Amino acid sequence: MYALEHYPYVVYTGNSADSILVEIVEIKNPTTELELHQFELSVGYDYQEVEFQEGTVGIYVFKTPGNHPYVPSGDWVSYFCR
Repeated sequence: MYALEHYPYVVYTGNSADSILVEIVEIKNPTTELELHQFELSVGYDYQEVEFQEGTVGIYVFKTPGNHPYVPSGDWVSYFCR
């Protein structure tokens, strides 16, 4: 996980041993879902589908890190409260 000032972002490593904690949100309005998807892609995110116990969900990740601080613990809130 990497840190921007206002939010964290994840870089896809392809390593199945890596893990993150995410909040799963269901968007019921198809127009809103498409607009959000197009926005995320337009700012550089890549869309990946991941499997977990209850099924498959989509997640937005970056393919490579920018010039931003790495958060070794993965706890973005604690990182900024240090």
